[in-house]
Amino acid sequence: MPSRSLWVDYAKAIGIILVVYGHVARGVHSAGLSIDEGIYRMVDAVIYSFHMPLFFFLSGVFFLSSLQKHGVPGTLAAKLRTVAWPYLVWSVVQGLVEIQLSRLTNGSVVPADVAALLWQPRAQFWFLYALFFISAIALPVYRWLPVRWQPAVPVLACLAYLYGNSLPGGIPLVFVIQYAPYFACGVVFGRMANVTVSSRPGWVAAAAVTLAVVAHSISLGPLGFEPVARWSHLALAMVCIVAVVACCQWLARWHLHWLAALGRASLAIYVMHILAGSGARIVMQKMMGVDAVAVHLVVGTVAGIVVPLLALGLIERLGLRGWLGLGR
Repeated sequence: MPSRSLWVDYAKAIGIILVVYGHVARGVHSAGLSIDEGIYRMVDAVIYSFHMPLFFFLSGVFFLSSLQKHGVPGTLAAKLRTVAWPYLVWSVVQGLVEIQLSRLTNGSVVPADVAALLWQPRAQFWFLYALFFISAIALPVYRWLPVRWQPAVPVLACLAYLYGNSLPGGIPLVFVIQYAPYFACGVVFGRMANVTVSSRPGWVAAAAVTLAVVAHSISLGPLGFEPVARWSHLALAMVCIVAVVACCQWLARWHLHWLAALGRASLAIYVMHILAGSGARIVMQKMMGVDAVAVHLVVGTVAGIVVPLLALGLIERLGLRGWLGLGR
């Protein structure tokens, strides 16, 4: 039986690698470098069809155990410390850096953009913003809703996703409707102690990956267009999530220390990778005259992972990890 925490760490690692690569590739494309448009759009559509839903799913896996252990006040305090606080800190840090470097980057950032962070999340930090609101809503739902009715939550969340685009509401509600189904499915998955997708996760992984490839081929087509129907977004993401979970549970037979370490550091990588990856592109393109797309993709992705890890090590040495919202 694979370790629950180990396969989750693996899944987070895979997810964060895809996040970094996706943002680096979009930065290269926005910078006007000569990247094959068809391949770019295809890969971009595949990655963005499931990598963030995967993180919401994983966030739901241990939600109930945390709620049962710490109660509503304790769990809310934990979400304030591990989700809301890093959102505030790193939105400001990255925003201030981007203001100073606006003339060198693909977009311009002004102080008003950073000041609006409470109602208008910026850049990659929308995930933390959305996760906090989803968690805050889930707390009373799973605390006071009778257990026999809780399986209805993901069903209602999916219905809200499919038909909620006509509902009025601000940005928090939009995020909740869009990503709550994956969080709720993660809660259901996490409710089953020591759950695996199968007694033979290797076979399920192979089958799920094959199904995911086929689903992408059907829904995206050769030009990499995103699926239009909302149900196809939902179905495609869930198929890919199952594939990743199965693969990671199979991989959890072996302790891959480097992969687990990436998963445990995924928050630090997430909040810092834009600055690192964009910085690498600026140095290569503006200062070194490097225009080779492959070099930008590889170096930018490596920088987006390694630089945050080095920064996290320094932050730990300085005893600032908690202050910066990166854990204790």
